Amino acid sequence: LNVCPDGWRLPSSSNYVMLRTQANAYIQKYFVESDVLKVLGANGYWDGVATWDSFGLSFVPDAPGALVAKYWTSSEKSDGSVVLATIGLDGVSTTTIDNTGYFHVRCVRSFE
Repeated sequence: LNVCPDGWRLPSSSNYVMLRTQANAYIQKYFVESDVLKVLGANGYWDGVATWDSFGLSFVPDAPGALVAKYWTSSEKSDGSVVLATIGLDGVSTTTIDNTGYFHVRCVRSFE
């Protein structure tokens, strides 16, 4: 799945796992609460949830009022399915889905 401009790429599922690890470490160091969404969510977009966007990534929900954001990853399985990253009240997780659907795209700069 290649949807990003030259010099950019979709993050892999392991990139999102690393993000979850970093966000959890940040929360343990600076906050009493353990809500990953609060440090990753874009300010003002998550209904009823105070967010700080501590990492500057500005994740936004799937729709107004939603408390989850789903993003395509570059990780594909041998059966053609892909790994989807989900960010929400339960933190950052990944799941395997078929190769269809409408989800957010986030491109990151390639340093290869």
